[in-house]
Amino acid sequence: LFVMSEGPKDVIFDALGLCFLYNMDDISGDFGFIDEKWDEDQFGDIYGELAQDQELMTTFKQYRQSHFTPDNIYTVGKGLAYFLLVVLPIAFVFVELEVSSTDGGRRLTQDFAELQASNDALRAQLAALSATVASLLPQ
Repeated sequence: LFVMSEGPKDVIFDALGLCFLYNMDDISGDFGFIDEKWDEDQFGDIYGELAQDQELMTTFKQYRQSHFTPDNIYTVGKGLAYFLLVVLPIAFVFVELEVSSTDGGRRLTQDFAELQASNDALRAQLAALSATVASLLPQ
């Protein structure tokens, strides 16, 4: 992997990716305090019981559908994304976009000319300051 990378950034990303995959099954990772509270056997037993008891899972699904849960927020967000996926391109086609008249009709070239004049004035001040400092320093 590292030999085929194009630069140092790819090497770093590949190394971090491998590190992530290597430590994926270790729930505590570098945090030792989770080891004391995480019981793999108990969570395995809970999962096994839930997988066998379909009636309990049906009860959980009905509760999630009838109450406000993060699943509902996800569903609303997904619906909104699909709605905007259709509406925004259509709105872009039919809405006429105009330049705001609040800028007094100024154009970018005018702003650039002002910036260039300001830059020239600053360069002149810097040259004068450099000349003053040079005259004050002993030679």
